[in-house]
Amino acid sequence: MPDVSESAPTPVRRDAETEVADTDLFPEWFSQFLNDRQTRKPSAHTMKAYRQDFIAIATLVAGGNSTQLAVTDITKDSMRSAFAAYARDHEAASIRRCWSTWNVLCTFLYTSEQLAANPCSLSGDRSWPGRSPRLSPAPQCKPCWRLWRETKVRNAKLIGLDEISRSSSL
Repeated sequence: MPDVSESAPTPVRRDAETEVADTDLFPEWFSQFLNDRQTRKPSAHTMKAYRQDFIAIATLVAGGNSTQLAVTDITKDSMRSAFAAYARDHEAASIRRCWSTWNVLCTFLYTSEQLAANPCSLSGDRSWPGRSPRLSPAPQCKPCWRLWRETKVRNAKLIGLDEISRSSSL
């Protein structure tokens, strides 16, 4: 029978929280943002997404080194350029999530008086492709339409507008 102590070591599994958790990778102001977000009890995956999205855009803004990004580097133009570059090789859902992360981050920096304004709110429309409103299918609309029409006719009769009640009997 083999000795258990001689078996191969169990590989260490890195979970979502520890995968990108080294605080040396981030400027102090971003660590403050993460601490602020942590008070809201987000999931480990949300915290990981904050870190990943920060690194992706900060690297583009800071010219390759996200640790060197200063708050003063975050401008409307730098954010537009960074997101344009990011959008070239990412799906729309990833772009929206990353934009959302940076919008929350810049709002945090603005409310803590580190930024004069939130450049995400100044940098144009955040609605990326695929965000068009969807209409309800016709079978679901018919009962609502019928109820609306009946209410309109009933109200017209109550206030004495017979011409509306006659024209609405379609």
